Amino acid sequence: MADTKISALDDTNRKALRKKTLQPCGCLIGLSADLTTINASSGYFIPFNSESYDTDSIHDNVTNNTRMTVPSGWSWVRVGAKIYVNLISSGNLCSLAIRHFNSSGVEQSRRGTPVFGSDGGSATGEYGCQGSSCPIQVSTGDYFEVRFVCTDTSITILSNHTSAWMELLA
Repeated sequence: MADTKISALDDTNRKALRKKTLQPCGCLIGLSADLTTINASSGYFIPFNSESYDTDSIHDNVTNNTRMTVPSGWSWVRVGAKIYVNLISSGNLCSLAIRHFNSSGVEQSRRGTPVFGSDGGSATGEYGCQGSSCPIQVSTGDYFEVRFVCTDTSITILSNHTSAWMELLA
């Protein structure tokens, strides 16, 4: 039986195997323009309308553009987001959560999905946060949305600092 360990491969095949296995699978999505006068007091799912990349048709810029949907053939993902907002009045509280839904739209366990919160009442009126999940077990058609909540009722979500991503793991 031939030795199939990476160390036993010739240099050309070893480089090809490493290159192939290290290619990213997933998506990185963002906003094409700032979202102004947003009332997120009851929660606001961010409508992402631009993509830096999307290897597996995870996101659509028009239809259900708040969603990152798990494609067929994948059972583990990692998700993350970052958001930066402006015009928060002093003393208002903000939080960001990445919500996991099954293919029927039923919210799944929050175990593993990031939730962030803080007092957004700095002197500059700005708030930013980011984070990512641990690996999360999923099924085809499950989807994730980024939900922002802020007690201030008129904020601006800045496009050049706001994004979300899904990494397909296995």
